Amino acid sequence: MWGISNFLADLKILNRKIRLYDIPIQSNELIELESELECRNNEDISHVIKEIEFTLDECVSGTIPTEIVYFTFYMSLNFVLNYNLDFDNQDPFHNNKINYKNNDIDSYTFQLEIVAMNQDSDEFYNCWHLDRHITGGNVSKVTHPFYHFQNGGNRMEKYNNDIKLTVFTSAPRLPHPPMDLFLAFHFVITNFYNKNSFSNIADLLNDDEYTEIIENAQKRMWKPYYSAFNGGSHTHYLVPNITPLYTVH
Repeated sequence: MWGISNFLADLKILNRKIRLYDIPIQSNELIELESELECRNNEDISHVIKEIEFTLDECVSGTIPTEIVYFTFYMSLNFVLNYNLDFDNQDPFHNNKINYKNNDIDSYTFQLEIVAMNQDSDEFYNCWHLDRHITGGNVSKVTHPFYHFQNGGNRMEKYNNDIKLTVFTSAPRLPHPPMDLFLAFHFVITNFYNKNSFSNIADLLNDDEYTEIIENAQKRMWKPYYSAFNGGSHTHYLVPNITPLYTVH
């Protein structure tokens, strides 16, 4: 499941489906990743993708302010695996920052920047990120699930002078399993695109090949994670780690 041939085959299907169903995404970086992986002479599927752009020309239900008419979502992902680990029993990513292609980065982060616009072209901002708790560091002063979603975060800092009234905090950190690029893509299109308005999204979600690549990603990324709840032998995915809020010490 973790081999480059399986991952590359799924990526080729995703890129083909994006074109077939005219999904509103600038996918050049995914196409470049496909070409890059084809040239690799090892099994390493590590990669970094930056600001893949989705566009949405309608308001998401429940949006505030209500006059928003257009969204742009920027999806970024650090996905650098530590192949010295046993992925069935250990979290697959490095436990600290790593030098990857001459850049010091976190070995796993999923970032989602949201830029919204009203009819007067005023811009509004939000950000979410999913990242990993670094084990062996300082003891957390607040609840800190092993993998967690957070609203705001460091990507909001560049918008500091444009934010009025609304407050962003680093809490709460919400438990969530890690996502690869397939699950991150699926996360965006199933949370922000109304299937009743976008028949192409509905058609993609009903495509058997697309369903298969998402199921492959779920088995790869989530089967070990959820094994924590049925007494699995994983050394990192333990109930006190992934859902510490529900553990009484």
